Amino acid sequence: MISTGYFRAALGCILSSGLMGCMGGALYTPPGRELTNLPPAPLGIAIAGDRYYFANGRREKFTAVENGLIDVRRSSSYQYLRFHDFTLPAKSVSSRNGVTSFEVVKLHPETSLWPLAVGKRTRFSVVKTNAGTADGEAANPRSYWECSVEGMQTVAVISGEFETYRVECLRKNSRDKIKQYVTYYYAPDIQQVVLRTDGYSHKPAKQTELVAFRPSLSMLSSASERRFQQHFQNTLETVASGTTTSWWSRRSDTRIHTTPTHTRKLGTRLYCRNFLMRVSVKGSVRSGAGLACRNAEGKWRIPRKIDIHRGELTF
Repeated sequence: MISTGYFRAALGCILSSGLMGCMGGALYTPPGRELTNLPPAPLGIAIAGDRYYFANGRREKFTAVENGLIDVRRSSSYQYLRFHDFTLPAKSVSSRNGVTSFEVVKLHPETSLWPLAVGKRTRFSVVKTNAGTADGEAANPRSYWECSVEGMQTVAVISGEFETYRVECLRKNSRDKIKQYVTYYYAPDIQQVVLRTDGYSHKPAKQTELVAFRPSLSMLSSASERRFQQHFQNTLETVASGTTTSWWSRRSDTRIHTTPTHTRKLGTRLYCRNFLMRVSVKGSVRSGAGLACRNAEGKWRIPRKIDIHRGELTF
């Protein structure tokens, strides 16, 4: 764990939109200027082995991707099955408390948010079922969702600054009472949700902010992956911001381009850098972004958790 006396204020500088000045201690910069020129945005590609890191310490790994569904593992005791379309609820959640299932029914099957464009809307209902519960509305409550693409805007978060689509979803119960608001900020350039905010009628609001996305490297041999990881370390250690380095595996026809974008120094010993990564496998291109910091051993690592209130990074 690495802590600095003024980390809370300085982290805002790391997460800013590239300005040298500090923009405050929030985990993310409030959404910026409105945009009008983003082209329709497709849903990104998901591959088994993809990993996500979030500011609240959550880490997720895609363990299987098939037929529009993704198996996601957060820990040995918590896994869930979700749709490729992130605006839909999970199909099932497995935890120490058992299995909870969700049946999703589109109320207007012909409508879709994808590709994203301002003004698109969709509606669906969800029935929640806990293992072992009896049938019936009381035991298996139904909720109703409405999602719409409300706008386009810039947003600066831990993983970088992005132009995003803002997708807003509203959940109501069977008595038409609003229970939850969800807003997704989806960045077409990396085809990722970089920020999600949740507001509730019955508990505190929360936000989930992307620290880093690491595309699967399962196409590489163990030796090739080690060579790439060393290349990644060398890039963050020696390459100037804005400069792209390229790494190639001829055997798997894989090219990985890494671009450090911003560098910030905290105190006298802690350096952090934002980066973009573009992976091309036999012509299929995927992108990712993130933040990495140099730990006490001199290795660049994605922070496991960022605690803005206590002023700490955990690796």
